[in-house]
Amino acid sequence: MKLSDRLKELRKRAGLSQTEIARKIGVPISTYNSYETKGTFPPPSRLAKIAQVLNCTIPDPVSYTHLTLPTNR
Repeated sequence: MKLSDRLKELRKRAGLSQTEIARKIGVPISTYNSYETKGTFPPPSRLAKIAQVLNCTIPDPVSYTHLTLPTNR
């Protein structure tokens, strides 16, 4: 699964709009939108913020497509 698809899936599961998550991670909506629609890869520090907001983990920092939800959900 592509990172863009996974981000969209996790955001929707969290019940957040693109505007809400963009505000929470401190970027313009257009920047966050590019992560979900254009396949733009966020810098590692921003990816960490996204993971924190979405309450997920990044088990392999090199392989961004492996974002996972906590097992207790």
